[in-house]
Amino acid sequence: MRLIYAFKLLSIMTAMIVALVCPLHAAPPIIQDFYPETVNINTSASMVIIADNLESAMTVTINGGIVQNTVNIAAKMITCTVPEMNTSGSVAFTIQNADGISDIQYLAYEDCSDWTITIPAILLDDTIERTLNNVCYSQYQYKIDDKALSPLNNISEPLHLTGLGEGSHVLIIQGKDQAQNPAPSESFSFTVDTILPEIQLENLPITVTTKTSETITVTALTVDASQYKYQLDGMTYFKPSISEPIHLTDLTPKTYTLCVIAGDRSGNWQSFDDVSCHTWTIINIAIAQQTLTPTEVLAGTQSRVFTSTYSGEDVTLAWTVRNADGGQVGSTVYGNAFSFTPPVAGAYAGIYTISMVAQANGQKIFEDKAFVKVPITIETDRYTIVKETIFRVKGTEAGATLIWDIITCENDPIDIDDPEQIGRWERVGADSLDMTFYPAPVDAITNFCVKVSVEDDADLTSDNGLHENITGPFIILPMTAFTIILSDESGFISTTTNNEITVKDMVMLKTQNLTASYSRVVFDLPDSGGTYYFTIKDNRTPPVYMDYSFSTPSKENIVVLQPVGDDIIEGSVENTEESVLNTVKIAAYPVFTDSEDQTPWHVETQTAVNGKYTVYLPDYSFINGWTVVAGQDGYASSIKTDQQLNSDILFTGTDALQPKTSITLIQPMSDKINIRATPAFTSSNQVDIKKILGDGSETYYSKIDFDNGLISVATPDTDTYTLVIKADTIENYDPGTGYVAYHAYRKNSVDSVKKREDLSIDIIGGTISLMNDNQTMKAVVPVNGISKASTLTLEQIENSIPCNATAGSQYIYGVYATNSQTGKSISAEDINRILITLPFNLRVIQPGDLENEKWFIYHADSLEKMAAHQTEKISVSAFVQSNYLGDGKTGSISFWVDHLSVFAIGKPADIAPSTPSTVLNTSNDSGGDCFIGISQKNTASGIFGAMFLCFVLSSLVAMKIRRFVHSTV
Repeated sequence: MRLIYAFKLLSIMTAMIVALVCPLHAAPPIIQDFYPETVNINTSASMVIIADNLESAMTVTINGGIVQNTVNIAAKMITCTVPEMNTSGSVAFTIQNADGISDIQYLAYEDCSDWTITIPAILLDDTIERTLNNVCYSQYQYKIDDKALSPLNNISEPLHLTGLGEGSHVLIIQGKDQAQNPAPSESFSFTVDTILPEIQLENLPITVTTKTSETITVTALTVDASQYKYQLDGMTYFKPSISEPIHLTDLTPKTYTLCVIAGDRSGNWQSFDDVSCHTWTIINIAIAQQTLTPTEVLAGTQSRVFTSTYSGEDVTLAWTVRNADGGQVGSTVYGNAFSFTPPVAGAYAGIYTISMVAQANGQKIFEDKAFVKVPITIETDRYTIVKETIFRVKGTEAGATLIWDIITCENDPIDIDDPEQIGRWERVGADSLDMTFYPAPVDAITNFCVKVSVEDDADLTSDNGLHENITGPFIILPMTAFTIILSDESGFISTTTNNEITVKDMVMLKTQNLTASYSRVVFDLPDSGGTYYFTIKDNRTPPVYMDYSFSTPSKENIVVLQPVGDDIIEGSVENTEESVLNTVKIAAYPVFTDSEDQTPWHVETQTAVNGKYTVYLPDYSFINGWTVVAGQDGYASSIKTDQQLNSDILFTGTDALQPKTSITLIQPMSDKINIRATPAFTSSNQVDIKKILGDGSETYYSKIDFDNGLISVATPDTDTYTLVIKADTIENYDPGTGYVAYHAYRKNSVDSVKKREDLSIDIIGGTISLMNDNQTMKAVVPVNGISKASTLTLEQIENSIPCNATAGSQYIYGVYATNSQTGKSISAEDINRILITLPFNLRVIQPGDLENEKWFIYHADSLEKMAAHQTEKISVSAFVQSNYLGDGKTGSISFWVDHLSVFAIGKPADIAPSTPSTVLNTSNDSGGDCFIGISQKNTASGIFGAMFLCFVLSSLVAMKIRRFVHSTV
């Protein structure tokens, strides 16, 4: 125990001794920190060492050598110098006090003489933004030009200078390490050049032009502008010199935008986003369809429309016409199209210059010219000649010398050996250029052309091809004597009658009164192969009318007039006010039941001043089954069926003629349809108008305007519709008495309808004509031709199909019948027969062509089927009359139909149009080259006049037997 205590006491005493002795002897120094850790090899600097156990006398050893130092014991800091080094690397250093040496530390040496930043000699903006990377220094200061030195910045903060002015600058940068040792300053010289160069463009294209190449000059506006770039059509191009212009070639018609930016030697460039650009449009503009040779246009009958190939709105086109002397003809016309119509008076023949000047923004950009050759005009009133005809020459000088020749109509005209065989010329007057042509008596249809040569006219020469003009063909028809012999069952007509014969619609033909003791009448008619139609009136009591037709080559025709028999239909006609009516048309016809092929016919007369009438029928007529119709304008027709002969058939009482409103005008005007009636409307309450659209929907007009007898309603906003108009201007408050007039006005969607006419008809029939552009189309509905009250519509449709199948007719004609009360097309069963007359061009269709089937009459159920080639041909047997004289220029053909459709005159595709020297082949079933694929169908009824005669003669005995049987029963 005592030993343990002694050991503890010894330990305590030893510790106390140590505690007292230790402060007298320091431990070796301990380095806590030093800075900088990296120094520049090219400069001497100081170094700060933070350490413990410092003494006033300390030794600092760097790289094996002792360096000067200063000790601050209180701050535990030694400041010492750093020796220079020749190479980069690291060296060891220690500090030592009296008791020992510290641990070895390492000091890094780097070559930090360069700040490793680059500032270009020319600065293109006024800002410098640089990051300073220098491992030797932790802070830096800078100075710009003569400004004061900046505060110290941490090395991690970028150098940022802004607002630098134009011109030269000097930037000085000096770094400091953690010991506040400064680095040698480094200077940077640079120039700030922020002003962009400027240029201007000259010789820029105008905003609208026709030029496909341009040379654009670039001019410097600032002295430093030395180069440029330009953008065009999505591509960028560089030009190193301002003096080099922009050459643009092979440009195409479209819109271009050119942008140009300038650059200087310093590298300043304008931005494409900031510069103004120039936009222009290249257009392709010229007179369309221009040819190298002048277009020939005939004065008075033709015009030539010139159009521009450019149709935009930013160009103004001015058109002028000048004659051969340079004088302007007419006024200047503006627009994209110009119609040139040659003058028709004076010496107008010659070469005309059509100028088109294009202007854009007040500048002339283009001019084009076309030339029109206007020949002399040879005019005559007819193409088909049967007697002397005057030929007139216009367009040349009054004193010019003209040579007239009759030639053949070949492509290369050759003179006829003996022109006198065709005809001869005779001057109209001593001072006149006109000539009278006297046709020679020819044995066959003869074609010829006329050539007129001009002398002593400087504007009409062989050089310009205007020294002569050839026109034709003209046709001379042979004349022959046609004899009509009238007789009845007793022989020749007696001298006690005064009979009349009229050949209808023929030039030179007349009414012939028979007063001699013979019934032979001779007419001089063209021997043209046509069909002639004439009416015979036997002036016995009552008169007997007979329609008849014949065709060449028959030169003599015997017409048997039926004697007046003992059978009659008689009666009287009154109106609903029990007043007698005179001049009322009375028609009677039998109802045939034996055969559907028998041709309908009727007899007519009219009431006398006492309102009475008598219809004398041919002998051996039917006794029962007669239908009698009475009709007069302003009254609803009255019909009585299943009547007997030799009895009074009275149109009185409930069968009297009832006054009726007649619709006299239906006229579309702008956005309204105007309607007038007789008697005149006195209020809008007198009419109801139902609108039927193409889809079958029906509505009544709620707004009907009235103005002094005129009813107006708005035009339907659709192309296809029907208006059913119910009008009553005679207010008897009894809609069942027949005072009301119905009319169905139909409008189809065909845009090419040139003109249309409407007519309300009932069982009494009627005639409607459509006249336009020297073309007359007609439809005649005889008694019982249509069995229901209908609206008959004729349409003249522009023929825009350039082909053989419509070459004979300038127009296509539509004929429609519409139920006046329902607005729907009537069925074919309700159409018995209608006589259609179509016009045709006598220069195209020659005499006999229709009868000989060199040309055809095509028809289709609709215009759409006509265009789709679903057509039929009208049989020649349906022809009533072909008129190859007409007015000398336009002829006509009349034919029966038993259903309505669209009609045109044409020929099949494999047949060329008639020419004077060509014999045409006929065709079988093929349609025209516009109307292919004809369906076969029975198309028309027989000829009324001839079949009526045949019917009467063949049925005399049958009727007599029938009457005998009936009377026996």
